[in-house]
Amino acid sequence: MLRTVPDDIPFHRATRLPSGAYSNPANTFHLTLRASPKTRPFRGAVGQAVWDAVGNEQDRGAIFLVAACLMPDHLHVVLRPSRLSVPRWAQSFKPYTTRLARELGNGPFLWQPRYHDRLLREGEVAHAVAYVVRNPIAAGLATEDGEWPWVVAVEMD
Repeated sequence: MLRTVPDDIPFHRATRLPSGAYSNPANTFHLTLRASPKTRPFRGAVGQAVWDAVGNEQDRGAIFLVAACLMPDHLHVVLRPSRLSVPRWAQSFKPYTTRLARELGNGPFLWQPRYHDRLLREGEVAHAVAYVVRNPIAAGLATEDGEWPWVVAVEMD
C-alpha cells in the first residue's frame, strides 16, 4: 500500500544529482558532514586527527580541496572531485576518521549517516569559501581570521 504524507507534516526528500556530476572535476561542491547527534567530538586529539585526515585527502589526490573548516560538531568542505567522486570520498572518509577517533577513545559513532551536499554555481564558490572560513567567527569560537586552528582556504587553480 502506498503511504502519503499529510500536507501539514514537513517532508524532506533527499535529492541527488546524476552520478556523473559527482565525479566531474569541473564541479565544485560544498559538503557539510555532521557529527553524531548531541555530540561535539571534534576537540583535542580527535579534532586534530580528523583535521589531519582532511589534509591527507588533498595530499593523496582523492579530492581537490578548496576550503575546509572543522567545527566542534560538523565539518564543512568545499571541494572538487579528483580521483574519487564526492559520494565515494564521503564513504571512505567517514569510516576512516571514525576508526581514528575510536583509537583515541571516542565512542563507536562519529558521524551522522548522511551528509549535505550542494553543487555550487559559477560565482558561488567565493561566497561558499568565505562562509566556511568565517564560520568559527560567526559561531563565537574565534574573534578574527586565522585564530581558529582548523580552517583552510586553498587557492583555486
